[in-house]
Amino acid sequence: MSPERAAILQTVAVRVSLHGMAYGGAAVGRLEDGPVVFVPGGLQDETAEIAVLERRRNFARGRLLRVLEPAKNRTEPPCVHFREGCGGCQWQHATYGAQLAFKQQILADQLRRTGGIADPPLQEPVPSPQCFQYRNVAEFHLGPEGMGFHREGTHELVDIKSCPLVEPPIDAALGVVRTFRPKLDAVGSIQIRNGAGVLQITLVTDADPRGYRLLGADLGERAEQAAGKPVRVAGVRAASDRMRGLRGEPWIHMQLAGRRFRVSALSFFQVNSLVAEVLAQRVAEHVRSGERVLDLFSGVGIFALLAADKAGEVVGVESHPAALADAAANTAEAGAENARFVQSDVAAASALVAEPWDLAILDPPRAGVTRNVLEALDAGRVVYVSCDPSTLARDLKVLRARGYSLESVQLLDMFPQTYHIETVAVLTHGGPKLVAAPRSAAGER
Repeated sequence: MSPERAAILQTVAVRVSLHGMAYGGAAVGRLEDGPVVFVPGGLQDETAEIAVLERRRNFARGRLLRVLEPAKNRTEPPCVHFREGCGGCQWQHATYGAQLAFKQQILADQLRRTGGIADPPLQEPVPSPQCFQYRNVAEFHLGPEGMGFHREGTHELVDIKSCPLVEPPIDAALGVVRTFRPKLDAVGSIQIRNGAGVLQITLVTDADPRGYRLLGADLGERAEQAAGKPVRVAGVRAASDRMRGLRGEPWIHMQLAGRRFRVSALSFFQVNSLVAEVLAQRVAEHVRSGERVLDLFSGVGIFALLAADKAGEVVGVESHPAALADAAANTAEAGAENARFVQSDVAAASALVAEPWDLAILDPPRAGVTRNVLEALDAGRVVYVSCDPSTLARDLKVLRARGYSLESVQLLDMFPQTYHIETVAVLTHGGPKLVAAPRSAAGER
């Protein structure tokens, strides 16, 4: 749409009643002439005045001008950056109870519409014990506008001085990192992760990260004073898997389920440690003694190694070299001789997936699981950990068509103040397989 056309649409103020919330964070209403309209910043059960920014055949997008009749669950957002348009949060203006209700309804709608599940077996959602200061990691982007998060729906940065979602040591380190910004011309983003007794700052740069070794030492020392705990600094060359320790090792340990896991600067770990504890428990409780367990998208080995406590054999599949190196170190520390990891894209591991398994654990990225893997899967039970309800619903439809029964779906709120949804779905297929194999050597890659 041309800027001229956008300007014309913005001059027309329209009154709408908002009747729901959409995945993505916007409130949903309907224009008088029929199309559904999505309004960021609005809430369900509000009447608002909006400007229509974009019209398409079946829907429109609007900008909130003012709230005429506020919802009972509207509240004052505590963060000044949220009011400036920071895209890190979408729902600070809603009470936490309302946020949970929105997510549960969105999940149910996706399961019905996309998954074809008329009556989804939804359990009560698990709330986050902390609604703020829960994130153990955050990535801040650098640009001409400053250092922070992108404005919602744009590549423009909102300069972030403090973030109420991150754990306090991260916020303290952020203040120090900001003072180094003039010296970080080739750095595109900075990740700060709060680990078990150690904080890690990772510089993602277009240049050779070794050029930041002296700066990293100075940055780490000053951040250590601010955060009140030891700090490691790592460098990562953008679009590569190469990590460098600029101050200490390029990895730290994260605590979960009573043990520690090595997590490299490039590796994934759940952002909400308290809810991750519940998630780990939910997954592990489905493992039975002596079983054969497949863990797809196994990352640093968390679910695989928790499963190894009971299982006869556990095989993890992961493509990322850094995560595999972490998984090998974590396997050795756990002494899990019955666990091994295979380096492969999950989509290319159909032959392994097609072997008989008692339990398969799926923890894919937002894109979900490719159809060839779902159609090859031969497991008596499936635990599917999802971070996107639309791809979860799509994949559940494929599994149900193959004869799997959906036993339960539960939302675990990993991401308060945002629209993001973490879900655990459990499926069964026939009776128990019990295809356990003898214990195998650890560390196979």
